[in-house]
Amino acid sequence: MSPDTATRAPLKMADALGGRNPLGPPVWFPRQAGRYQASYRALRDRHSFVELCTTPALAARLALAAVEEFDFDAAIVFSDILFVLEALGLPLEMDPAPRLPRPILSLGDLEELLPWEAALPKLAFQWEAMELLRRSLPADRAAFGFSGGPATLFRYACGGSHLADGPTVDLGLFTAFAARLVPLLAALLTRQAEAGADALLLFDTSAGLYGPDWRRAHWRPAMAALRAALAERAPATPVILYARGLDFTDRKALSAAGYDGFGLDETQDLPAALGEGSWAIQGNLPPAWLALPPAEFEERFDAWAAPIQALPPRRRRGWIASLGHGVPRDAREETVRLAVKRLKALAP
Repeated sequence: MSPDTATRAPLKMADALGGRNPLGPPVWFPRQAGRYQASYRALRDRHSFVELCTTPALAARLALAAVEEFDFDAAIVFSDILFVLEALGLPLEMDPAPRLPRPILSLGDLEELLPWEAALPKLAFQWEAMELLRRSLPADRAAFGFSGGPATLFRYACGGSHLADGPTVDLGLFTAFAARLVPLLAALLTRQAEAGADALLLFDTSAGLYGPDWRRAHWRPAMAALRAALAERAPATPVILYARGLDFTDRKALSAAGYDGFGLDETQDLPAALGEGSWAIQGNLPPAWLALPPAEFEERFDAWAAPIQALPPRRRRGWIASLGHGVPRDAREETVRLAVKRLKALAP
């Protein structure tokens, strides 16, 4: 790594979040540490998934390995969004897919959840892993903390699994659920920021399921309350929100609430979204392409990148190059490595 490169990456991430990046996009992928990696599978042979997540040294090691093996500009602490629900008192099973066998079905069930002050210490492994990660991570790479968002955690809590569909979830419970959840998320993310996170990510994939009217009336207020709490407790730490199906109206309203950037899923128009506002945009290479042979990936990548490269440079400032969702388990290591290289090579 040249001296110039060694001082460039953290500035790239900070500049992208500030809409200034003149050096091209920083690159990172959700689930960039995971089952597609030989190094991950070697550890997984000796440890359960829960052990990997809840043992800070192992979680930090996995997050760091992804950066070392693929040259990502950021590492994200290795964990799972559902530990928050377990900390609140909902039993969590990994068999191997996550399952909550005692879902929330009523206000009475909500009343049985632990207060956030009692739940927070149960999640100490996350900020302890962040502290170890930031200590081990090269200074030229950013460290990301994260949590699940209210809509996604609500869907799991009420439906018991990721297979829960809209009709199985009583949306009338959302406001009361969010009122209990938001203080815990704010405290958890603050602890991650204090432990060294350079930015915080909220993954709320399910927010797009329930329509723009529901998001405006119920979801956006919860998200605004969470961002306000983080602005008070960790004012210097940027926050990026990823949710499937968000539109410009959502991004404009949530930017006004203080969110610094927004992730796009792979179905959305990235060239149209770049430069649409003062916020950063993250995304949105289709994750399924990472399972392709390198030659086929190259062909699709060139077609995907052409309209982005055709934009004037000012429109591409504020772009964090990433995926439209997480790295799939059948991704090829050589294709992931190629994707990172090609994204980094895109002209500023």
